[in-house]
Amino acid sequence: MKTFGTIKTNIGNNVMDTSTALASLLENWIHNRYFDILRRTNWHAIDEDYSFTLSAAATMVTLPSDFGKEISVYDATNKRELDFISLNDLYSMFPDEIDQSGDVSYYTIVETVNANNQRYKYFKPHHIPASASTIKMPYSILPVTLASAGALMVIPCEDIVELGATADAWRYKRQFAKAAEFEGLYERGIMGLVWDQTNQPNQVKTFTPSPYSRETV
Repeated sequence: MKTFGTIKTNIGNNVMDTSTALASLLENWIHNRYFDILRRTNWHAIDEDYSFTLSAAATMVTLPSDFGKEISVYDATNKRELDFISLNDLYSMFPDEIDQSGDVSYYTIVETVNANNQRYKYFKPHHIPASASTIKMPYSILPVTLASAGALMVIPCEDIVELGATADAWRYKRQFAKAAEFEGLYERGIMGLVWDQTNQPNQVKTFTPSPYSRETV
């Protein structure tokens, strides 16, 4: 497996530019290609054991930095599922109850930016809890950035990322024919990766057709 640093070095050597300036650009290009592949291959992982204590009078709980989307929300103390409600619906449907305490029956997830310009998400209960409870909330994990030279990617896509970022480097140098060639190799690499993921010998891909009613045709 290639590390983040190895990919960056390889691309610099391939385009014959090992300058610090290009290395800085390569970090962005590598991440862009990496996240593009994860999105297009529908990569997902779940933190199935995540839970937190919802304290009495708590109006929000900051969620982990890798929080993507909740799978389910269960109040383990009171043994009931909590229903999602959008922030808009919360304020339009319960305008007089926003600051009231009581049984928590709804929740929403809010994304915002803190004073350090860092984006984060928090859990907002409705109503404000009158007593503490334990909330179990498995969630899909967001892939994190490759923070160090030794960082590894979560799926075996290093060679494909290298092809895509090489295309970006050649495009930056206005070598458009070379960029197009590597872009094609990048796309073919993704197609091969998707095929490898979906071509499972112990799975049968089927579909159920839905015929039109004769009365409506």
